[in-house]
Order: sequence, then C-alpha cells, then structure tokens
Amino acid sequence: MFKNFDLNEIARYIDWAPFFQTWDLAGPFPEILKDEVVGEEARRVFSDGKRMLQRLIEGRWLSASAVVGLYPANSVGDDDIELYTDESRREVALTWHGLRQQTERFEVDGVMRPSRCLADFVAPKGVADDYVGVFAVTAVICGLAGALYYPQAGIINPAELAPIASIYLAVWVAIGGRGRLYGAVIGAASVSLLSSVFTSGRLPNIPLGPVSLNWVDWWLVILGLSFVAVTLFAPKGIGGLFDRFQRIPTPDRKGAPLGADDGSLQEQEAQP
Repeated sequence: MFKNFDLNEIARYIDWAPFFQTWDLAGPFPEILKDEVVGEEARRVFSDGKRMLQRLIEGRWLSASAVVGLYPANSVGDDDIELYTDESRREVALTWHGLRQQTERFEVDGVMRPSRCLADFVAPKGVADDYVGVFAVTAVICGLAGALYYPQAGIINPAELAPIASIYLAVWVAIGGRGRLYGAVIGAASVSLLSSVFTSGRLPNIPLGPVSLNWVDWWLVILGLSFVAVTLFAPKGIGGLFDRFQRIPTPDRKGAPLGADDGSLQEQEAQP
C-alpha cells in the first residue's frame, strides 16, 4: 500500500504517447519530437505539458495513493491463469478465466493479427515461474460509475474516452461549487441531466431565418457559456446558494495564507 507517493518519482515513468495523440500528433515518443512534419509542434506541446506537470507537482494539486500486489502465477490451457498461495506453487489460490479478443482481426503484410488474451503474457505452467501484478487506484469507484453510466446513456463507445470527458469533470465542479464535497455531485447531476435533455434530439429545432437552431449542435456552446458565467458571476457555484440559506459568513483571515488565493485578496482581508 502506498500513501502520498512521490509525484516526482511517478513523473519519471509517464507514457507521453497518448498525450500527443490527444492533440492529433501521430508518432512514437520520443521520436516524434524530431519528426520533420509535426516535430516543432510536438516539442511545443511537450514543453507545455512538462511545465503544467511541474506546477501540479510543486503545488501539490494531487496526492498519489495505491494498493498493489504481486502473486506467483502461471498460465494454464489457452486462456486461464492460476494464482498460487506461495512460492512453492503447489496450492492454487484461484484461477482467472481470461476472455480472448472477440473482434474480427485484420491482416498486416499477409499475416493475420492474433486475438490476444491476458494469459498470453504469463509464462505457461512448467516452463518458467512467473507473476501477475494487481493494482487498485479507485478501481471500484470507476467500475461502479461505468455500471451506472450504461443504463443512463444506453451506449458506451470509444468516444467516451475523448478529452471532453475530462472537461466535463472541471465543469461539474465549477457549476456545482468548489471546495464542497457535495458540489461535484450537484454539478454532475445538473450538467448530466441537461446534457441528456439537449442531446436527446427530442427538443424541437428553432428556425432563425436562413438557419435553424439545433440544440444537439449547440449543447457544447451552452455548456461553455455556463462555465464562463459561473466562473465570473457565481464562483461558489450552485453549492454557494446553501451558504446564503445558512447565512455562513465569509471568513476573516486577517492576512493569513489563502493558498491559491494569495495576493490581492489577502491584502484586502487584512484591512481593518
């Protein structure tokens, strides 16, 4: 079990390849930095990414915690993996039944691509001793979220892994209310409900002369305007309304450190 693991150590092992793919810059890392076509843009994006990562580490924006385990194991048959109770490998603790890829594979240079299974990457029993690693980083929460998402959306596809999914997280927190445990819940419920309404295709289009207002196409514009409006005019989000009802006063810190708000606000609060 790791608690508050050093982010500088983790940063050494980051795979930057998906980072470039997000920006539609194709090529293996680090070779992409010297690419004749996209090399200059890749170097600029890489520099910005490292600078943001350093700010994240130095500002302690995140903490890294995880649970990992390494167990003696060997593959048996075609698709299964046996996990053993100890290094003697005499007693089987459990057997993982793997699922081999089911999609139709394609040919490369006349060779059919294989349908892979996790067992393919573990040494067969009787050939060599091997191990499997198990890790958990909020895996249960992610699994539960996925199980609840499908009944609500009706479909899951690779598009759900696009950058817009991460943008939604920031919007949820901003609209729901930063600094509150219930703020993200309120924001997620509100934004997801409105998203379902506007992107369902059930709202009638509004004719505006030569063009027509299609709510499905304009949803992201509405979402962006809402994010800007909340940031400018209601920085506490929807959750801030509860402060009004409860009449929670703004704390008077008298110049005490405000974390990310250090600066003019600190001087203002120090005024008698």
